[in-house]
Amino acid sequence: MFVTTQYLAKGRIPTGESRLTTFLQGYQRPFLSVEDITLYSLEKDQKIIASRGHIRREDLVLAHEFVDIGGDHFQKALADNTGSDSVVASVVLRQPSGWEILGKVKPEFLEQPQSDGFSVMMQPEFRGIEDRGVREFESLKGLPYLILNRAHVHCLFRYE
Repeated sequence: MFVTTQYLAKGRIPTGESRLTTFLQGYQRPFLSVEDITLYSLEKDQKIIASRGHIRREDLVLAHEFVDIGGDHFQKALADNTGSDSVVASVVLRQPSGWEILGKVKPEFLEQPQSDGFSVMMQPEFRGIEDRGVREFESLKGLPYLILNRAHVHCLFRYE
């Protein structure tokens, strides 16, 4: 699942054997190819379905990779990401969404180079999406993590 500046998109990005976060961090092309894509407009009641579509990488605001969280490897990765060195932060995204997301991030969230523009936020809680009127946005609630594009972060508040 992906959210751009204009759409919520559901579909598959062929990443090979890589996790989505790793794939996005290393991806240098301007457009991401998405298979079996369904786009839901953020602004109007519009739904687009196609066997293949392309999302401009710089417009990608956040992503989530639906995986089997029951595996030992994935549980270890979750434990590593929510360890004692994580801080609770509130992230406000740039317009047009202006959403606020509360969750846990690594302290180096703001210090990573921009070329490594995607970071993981654990236990995200959204504020400001209820009034959008798009039923599919309910799928953003209760996710164990999100992949955020730091270029779309307007401001961040750390809680210690």
